Amino acid sequence: MKILEISKYFPPEYGGIETYVYHLSLGLSKFGHKVTVLCATKNKNKVETINGVRVIRFKEIGKVFSAPVVFGQLLRTAQSDCDVIHIHFPNPLGELAALLASSIKKKIVVVTYHNDVIPRNRFQPLLLCFYKHMISLPILKRANVIIVHSPNYVNESSLLKKFKSKIRIIPSGVDIKKFRPNLNIQNIKKRYGKNYKLIMFAGRLVQYKGIKYLIKAMPYIIKKVPKSKLLIVGEGHLKSALTLQVQRLCLQDNISFIGNLNDQEYPLCIGTCDVLVLPSVTRQEGFGLTLLEAMACSKPVVGSKISAIPYIVDDGVSGLLAEPGNPLDIAEKICKIITNESLAKKLGSNGRKKVEEKFDWSIICNQINDLLGSIS
Repeated sequence: MKILEISKYFPPEYGGIETYVYHLSLGLSKFGHKVTVLCATKNKNKVETINGVRVIRFKEIGKVFSAPVVFGQLLRTAQSDCDVIHIHFPNPLGELAALLASSIKKKIVVVTYHNDVIPRNRFQPLLLCFYKHMISLPILKRANVIIVHSPNYVNESSLLKKFKSKIRIIPSGVDIKKFRPNLNIQNIKKRYGKNYKLIMFAGRLVQYKGIKYLIKAMPYIIKKVPKSKLLIVGEGHLKSALTLQVQRLCLQDNISFIGNLNDQEYPLCIGTCDVLVLPSVTRQEGFGLTLLEAMACSKPVVGSKISAIPYIVDDGVSGLLAEPGNPLDIAEKICKIITNESLAKKLGSNGRKKVEEKFDWSIICNQINDLLGSIS
């Protein structure tokens, strides 16, 4: 089967959706499918083959709703002789390309609905209304099947509720060989604080991740566990504002901005931490991949009671859940873990077991391959 994956970006430009498309594309290729990825890049146009997957990158010329504007996708999608168009939502121009091409050539359309689009300023609701009625609703109506990562998200999304009959729940996955317990972390531990309890956040430094509430939680944590340090891994447009927040709270000795890490260092950094925290505050957090990565490393996690996070984290079993936007509750849950070694080990062990049973990429790719076979 010839499968056309339409994504915002593709590694080495990383994010949760990009990681998902990468592993899915490689996994489907191993089943014998011919997979092509259309995506944007911040660099020059490029065509390459990565582990058997053809990747066509178009230089972006702007953004809308955090998605790249690349008109090359429209032409390439229209010209494609694929059997299946798989669009990763939200991606306005990608969705439009899939809608037009599937209407003209009657292709099978699969939509993976990663997250809702939440307006970020007073001007966006009008544009969002146009996008919803002219692109989003038509592509969801046109789709043969809609993949959603958790039942929680279906129940919370006003848009998805209209299409429950064609929705299939298939979660995102994690590479359990790359993210695993007992990594060699000694050098990393020395670098970030051998005698500290290390709290880690990993992700883009954007509003919906709720990082400012995690920073606000740190004085309460330090009061109870003085030798605590927060490692913030990632980049984003809020970095300057978050840095100023740290300075205003006089937390420079207890909070470090690590920036982006490469493929080798990132799992080691997770292996170094005592707890990983994802304090997200809106449904733009469609899944929470970093929680899976930490759980795969047998690390305890704290996540918000929002979106798909309670689907990933069984509260009190494989991690702890906190109220979104509540620094005191976040601090309480973190302290509960870093002051109780037996609890931390239990949560970490249960998390690894859950990942092996439900979220290993081999399992996810099998499920999607079976789904494609059922609709072809």
